[in-house]
Amino acid sequence: MNFSFLGGERCGMTLDERNTPEERMNLHEQVYNIVWILLGIGICTESIRLKLWDVSWGPGPGFIPFLAGFFIGGTGLLLFISESSKGWEKKRPEPFWQDPTTRKRIFYILGGLCAMALLMPILGFLLTSILITSFMLRVIEPQKWLAVIAISLASCFLVYWLFFSLLQVSLPKGLLGV
Repeated sequence: MNFSFLGGERCGMTLDERNTPEERMNLHEQVYNIVWILLGIGICTESIRLKLWDVSWGPGPGFIPFLAGFFIGGTGLLLFISESSKGWEKKRPEPFWQDPTTRKRIFYILGGLCAMALLMPILGFLLTSILITSFMLRVIEPQKWLAVIAISLASCFLVYWLFFSLLQVSLPKGLLGV
């Protein structure tokens, strides 16, 4: 069985002859890319049934899902083409979480998200998001304090204004009423 569309003809091997973990990993990546392409096509097909555009109202209920499906399928296609152009390289996969600083960053992010979930009802959206954003900017990828404070305040107030004022979404208010 020759899967030439997966790059098999480059190295002249059939699927059954791919025994090394690197070769199987490359094949698995291509299969995953095909799944993403098919998922994107399915989402686009179903969103067309929902009606993409209404002349009097503008975008219909299927417009955003269609865009999402298009990007999912397009990304899968780009990854498929990218992997196909590489051929069947013998590359050694790097161990997951090899670098201790990467492990720390992941735990800091998870801890920050848990802290945000716990502090949101107490401090409210604005104060919690400013504190957690400051923490993330300072601890995960260290920045100068001036940059941390400026970016945290600007981004959190912008998000608050966008959701509260423009979209009129009520955000959690804490014990202080903020």
